[in-house]
Amino acid sequence: MPNCWRRGQVTAEFLIVIIALLAVFGFSIAVYSSNSSYLSENSELSGAMVSASEIANALDSVSTAGDSSSAEFFFKSMQDLNASVGNGILTIMHQHGITEVALHSSSVDFSGFEFNKRLKFSNNSGTVVVGLAD
Repeated sequence: MPNCWRRGQVTAEFLIVIIALLAVFGFSIAVYSSNSSYLSENSELSGAMVSASEIANALDSVSTAGDSSSAEFFFKSMQDLNASVGNGILTIMHQHGITEVALHSSSVDFSGFEFNKRLKFSNNSGTVVVGLAD
């Protein structure tokens, strides 16, 4: 067999190996990007659950401390979260859904709540009022 045929065969085999490696690399990238989005979603959900628990604990601690009690809190959020209270349930809305936590205190004025600000929670005659701290 002439040498030129062997060179052609080696080149064809080399190209097949390179194409197979590129296919494996492309598949790996696709799997990685898919899992990366799931990781981001789970991270956001986790952060929302932690924030909801911390806020609920703060509201409940001021409520159970009795009339005229107050405390200052700071709730840091690196995400785009919105919090609201209604019917004894604290709701945290985030990009991938809603997280809810039941509150022990049924009467809450939550209109002054903001993330990334120092807040004062006060118990005024059984109603927990949330506002900006002085």
